Amino acid sequence: HVQQDFRMLPSRDVYGRTHSIKWMLDEKVADNEDKAVLLMTALKVIGIESDAALVSGKDGGSLNPKFFSLSQFTHTILAVPQTGGSYQWLDPNVANVPFGFVPWQDSGAEALLIKDPKNGIVTGEMVTLPTKSELSISRYKSSVKPRLDGKADVDVEAEFLGEDAADLRTELVPAAEFARKEYLEKWIARRRNGAFLRTYAIENLEDIEKPLLLKLGLEIPGLVTNADEVVLV
Repeated sequence: HVQQDFRMLPSRDVYGRTHSIKWMLDEKVADNEDKAVLLMTALKVIGIESDAALVSGKDGGSLNPKFFSLSQFTHTILAVPQTGGSYQWLDPNVANVPFGFVPWQDSGAEALLIKDPKNGIVTGEMVTLPTKSELSISRYKSSVKPRLDGKADVDVEAEFLGEDAADLRTELVPAAEFARKEYLEKWIARRRNGAFLRTYAIENLEDIEKPLLLKLGLEIPGLVTNADEVVLV
């Protein structure tokens, strides 16, 4: 709910402050720190304690523990204590991913874990987040039927996993049907100039535990050259 239903403000900075819970609930908008506080609050309501962790994402460079500045951190995530002293790490900033998904920015990243205050004293601990184990894969299977007019009818089945699926779902899930069609048309045009989208189907769009599947029927010019009895594709 926190990942999906609150529009993410495009901020890759940590400021050490958040909006009020009421503002977030009213506006349905949150930045990375807001989302962490919102998720911590929701977990606390159902009896689950959690700690915040300021992450120096892999896209933000190395963390210098002797330089005391929030500018070193790129976003905030949660650590839910587990039996045995380990943590379940939750990044509320990513959407359209399975539970516990580790985005590449978090994989093996350094973080400052801020532990729940004991006797009014907040303690911090430098930690290294787990290394990413999810695969990010795009697979394409195409069948091409040449035509005498120099065009070709092409059927494409595309399968996306991990980060690749999450990126596409971020664009397609909140969009209306006409906007999804426009997005796919532009997506195809970037890959093949002049390609025309005749048909499309999207499978597992909101079933984030499964690969995202696109089935596209295309008409593409310039793939076929007819010369006497020779056809070049």
